[in-house]
Amino acid sequence: MRKRKEIKRDARRNYRRNFVSCFLACLTFVFLMGGFLGFSETISVDESVLKAIEKDTQGTPASTAIRRIIDGIEKIKDATSIGERSNAGAISAVYRSSVKAGGINNAFLSLINKTVFGGEIGGNAIGAIGAIFTIAFGIFVGGVVDIGVCRLFLETRLYPDTPFTRVLFIYREKHALNAASIVFFRYLKLALWALTIVGFPIKYYAYYLVPFIAAEKPDISRKRIFRLSAQMTRGHRFRIFLFDLSFLGWLILSVFTFGLLNYLWLNPYMRAARAELYAAIRAEAKARDLEGTDALDDALLFAPRADAIREDGVYPAPSLDDRGGIVRRWINIGAKDRYALLNLSLMFFLFSFIGWIWECSLIFIEHGVFVNRGTLYGPWIPIYGLGGIAILLLLNRLNKKPVLCFFTAILLCGAIEYAGATLLWNLHHVKYWDYSGYFFNIQGRVCLEGLLAFGTLGLVGMYLIAPLTDNLLNKIPLHRRKLLCTALFAVFGADFVFSQLYPHVGPGITKRLS
Repeated sequence: MRKRKEIKRDARRNYRRNFVSCFLACLTFVFLMGGFLGFSETISVDESVLKAIEKDTQGTPASTAIRRIIDGIEKIKDATSIGERSNAGAISAVYRSSVKAGGINNAFLSLINKTVFGGEIGGNAIGAIGAIFTIAFGIFVGGVVDIGVCRLFLETRLYPDTPFTRVLFIYREKHALNAASIVFFRYLKLALWALTIVGFPIKYYAYYLVPFIAAEKPDISRKRIFRLSAQMTRGHRFRIFLFDLSFLGWLILSVFTFGLLNYLWLNPYMRAARAELYAAIRAEAKARDLEGTDALDDALLFAPRADAIREDGVYPAPSLDDRGGIVRRWINIGAKDRYALLNLSLMFFLFSFIGWIWECSLIFIEHGVFVNRGTLYGPWIPIYGLGGIAILLLLNRLNKKPVLCFFTAILLCGAIEYAGATLLWNLHHVKYWDYSGYFFNIQGRVCLEGLLAFGTLGLVGMYLIAPLTDNLLNKIPLHRRKLLCTALFAVFGADFVFSQLYPHVGPGITKRLS
């Protein structure tokens, strides 16, 4: 089998070459399993680790240095709206609501109970429903997507333009139920083996390859997949343990970056490395003609590069090609260099609508009431539309450099938001947003938290929403698109004029809700 250094070297190359797809895939999985609280929970865990280290090193120079780091984390939590004590920021609002309810799922269920059933459902019932929902969601969505993420990383080994949407591979191949049962029984088996203490680490590494086998051949029966994983890992389990242990330095370093290193580098890197490890173990098992490995017959995932790569750099899935390539056109998306003016005009309204949904949702989650947010009366917030279109027009030439795009989007959207806040103050002498008290704010008009959100949304818009929307719009006849665009601009223009005469103000818009 290949050496560990070679496997990790190839993994780093694959991740760098497919940065956007790999990063978005891992971020999606973290979001599904951790929700909005992933970042703040990571900081809390990292802080606990640092406090334990400080206690063990009391009386040494290291203890003083670590105490300063902990004090810095506390200040950041207070200033940047990360944490239960803070009262500034969208992250803080969701955090406080979820902590009070006992979790983000329970917070959402409590909100439904309050608004739909008048709070008549008891807290214990809400907790039980929340627990059932969390388990079901973790299996049927999170677990199945996890296998899809494994599939994406397997494909990126040979195909440089693997689209992010390959995380939906299991759903598209209609094997979601089988995959969900695999996830459920893997969790169940490991939970039962955990009761024996000694048996857990053995079985953990025995079932180590289960997600990757399911990602390669999702139509294999559950029992056969577990048996295959146990057979293929036999004789390699201690080596796999050492392989995982080799990432310990990165994990420790992540503690001192508040978990950011996990999201930006370590999580995708480890995924890519495990995909390479699976390929190496699979190759050895096939060479030994191990019983059952004949079922692992997806040669397109492991063929020599010269034979495997197609002109478009995408895995040539026969099941998709058999459907006339319709699905391929849906999933083969990525940043585009240019868009038609008509489609850009329609995307302006889409981005404005998405911004309106986002703003209204934040108020709804925190206060349980609907507020028509924005400077206008209609379901749109133009600053989101302007920011999205500005990114597509001005940054499209940088779409091969996603990291540069991220920071440039921050600067561009920050300039638009600051200019918008200044203009609205000069016109109406009211504040539609005020970031006073936020960490790194400028006159309360922009803040670091909002800029990071704009940078992230800019990447999602450039690499996912805009190209997908453009593909869909191109399927609509030209005359209908023109008619739709004319109608939207007419309504938007009327709304804009009316809002200048009668400014859209009130609680939750220009005043705080009590």
